[in-house]
Amino acid sequence: KEFKATHGHTDVPNTRENKQLFIWASSQRDNNKKHKEGKGIWINEARIRKLKAIGFEWRSKDTYKWKMRFGELRDFHKKYGVGPIPRTKKTLYRWARRQKKEYEKYVNGEKTNMDEER
Repeated sequence: KEFKATHGHTDVPNTRENKQLFIWASSQRDNNKKHKEGKGIWINEARIRKLKAIGFEWRSKDTYKWKMRFGELRDFHKKYGVGPIPRTKKTLYRWARRQKKEYEKYVNGEKTNMDEER
């Protein structure tokens, strides 16, 4: 809760100062995944609700970065309209291209990080 209040997200980096919190957050994600698959009992609905209430990110540490890039894409389209992203916007261009590939995998039922939310 304190980390989110300070940093605005729950993607705890794996640094020396955050090591224990990083491990704990990772285990919550793993336990939730197992819980959804019916493979584990290490997390209960009450804990899941509490974590959801503070906006805990259940996906990997890339969720925060993904949301930032998505925001950049939204801002780009607001400013320039919908259309291709020029290669001069290297980071955004590569990210958008990767998203298109991931979406194709998702549509084709292949293994991907893409889901309904993304």
